[in-house]
Amino acid sequence: MPCNRHCKPDSTAWCQPLLESRYFPVFVFLLALVVRIIFVSLFPSLPYNVDAAEYVILGQNIAHGHGYCYQPGHPTAYRLPLYPIFLAFFFALFGDNCYWAISIGEAIIGSLCVVALYYAALHIIRRNRPAAIVATMLAVYPPLVRLTNTFMTENLFSLLATLSALLLLKALTGQSSKASTVLAGIVIGLSWLCRPTLFPLVAILPLWALLARRQRLGDRKARLRQTGLILGVACLFLIPWTVRNAVVMKAFIPFDTHGGATLWYQHNSLSPNGYFWSAIPRDKLVEIKRRINEQRRRLDSGESVRDVMLPVVLKGPMAGFEFLPKSKIAKFENLSEVERDSAFWRAALGTILSHPARYANKTLKETVKFWHVFDDFGHFVASYAFVLPFAFLGFLMFLAKRRWSEALLYLSPLLCGWLLGATINASHRFRLPFEPLVLTFTGVFAQRFAKSSSKARAAIVVAASIYAALVFCFFLYPEALRDIVQAIATGLGFAAYPVY
Repeated sequence: MPCNRHCKPDSTAWCQPLLESRYFPVFVFLLALVVRIIFVSLFPSLPYNVDAAEYVILGQNIAHGHGYCYQPGHPTAYRLPLYPIFLAFFFALFGDNCYWAISIGEAIIGSLCVVALYYAALHIIRRNRPAAIVATMLAVYPPLVRLTNTFMTENLFSLLATLSALLLLKALTGQSSKASTVLAGIVIGLSWLCRPTLFPLVAILPLWALLARRQRLGDRKARLRQTGLILGVACLFLIPWTVRNAVVMKAFIPFDTHGGATLWYQHNSLSPNGYFWSAIPRDKLVEIKRRINEQRRRLDSGESVRDVMLPVVLKGPMAGFEFLPKSKIAKFENLSEVERDSAFWRAALGTILSHPARYANKTLKETVKFWHVFDDFGHFVASYAFVLPFAFLGFLMFLAKRRWSEALLYLSPLLCGWLLGATINASHRFRLPFEPLVLTFTGVFAQRFAKSSSKARAAIVVAASIYAALVFCFFLYPEALRDIVQAIATGLGFAAYPVY
């Protein structure tokens, strides 16, 4: 139907055929794949990080038939099994040095995440063009592109978290089917075997089922049955791993033996400002950096990950604590993996209960830190800083439609990450897997922008240009932004600004 004189022009009309084409998911998948392959070609990487080395060594041992261990004959449950199994597939096919093949596999996973976000955005926004705009943005979004060659869980987990949001919407809103409900449980169960971050869904989903309101969401009893089925299917995926740990490790371990150390170092042996690394003397930090650089040099020279990193990996969490005073860590030495994890949990929970005010203060800091625009090394993340305000405005616009129940369900994986980040450690890389869900609401903003008047669009473009220039200045001079953040945080009563 031709537009009459009262119709507002659509600023995205020029690309409408592509954005609304049924082949758009193929296009955006190929775009994301090409971008990621170019990135790993220009910036090849190796498992420099200790965490990455742990996954690689586990994957190599699985591929060689040694079982789930760092050393043959010494089983472990220190890391969850899904990502090492993923790596083992490539090591079995291409050998121990096939990091190029793993990077291609990671590029495919990242591209699938883009497609998953497209369908998730389409389901929540209910418009093709804004969903396509969001997916195109994610295809070239630098922080997620960089995950392609880290050899860590975040890239795979990002796909699982995005699929979880999509499948929860399909299973619990509108005309759901038992197949979509079961599939949601399968994906959530796989996510638990990758990272335990989404486990709070066992509480969030039943609470949502009790409180959600809108006719299209069905009655309360039906929602509770569906959420029960989803969580029941998800729990099935933990059973083989838990049974294996009971037989091999002689302990009940539904997830891993890594969590206790993580909680401990975030709440014990802290400096007065509440941060673990601030408790280590500067000369010791210099020594840590020197060791890391030496490990990197050896890996770049062609030595194997096993030869370079295994001595550090075998120390487990103690490798990161060796620069603390001996009195702080003596009670954790000479313990088995299971005993050490239990000891860390007891010590961490004891400290939290003994210092509730410090715990509350630190939790508030981490709640804010989860969203800040610096990475874990204090570097300014310009691309995230630029899109965040538009995502926030889009979220407010979405809430204005009174679809709160759907918004909460869609963002439930993000809420899990935020909750655990605030409680334990709001690391920048722990937020990264959920940024696709955040970016979804830039599509809502784009939709409103396209329908606005010419004067409103001009004003938005001018404001966005000024903001982009400001972001670029902070990209060039991040110290200035850190000083501003520190001043604001200090004014709000924080002992230190929420940046490591």
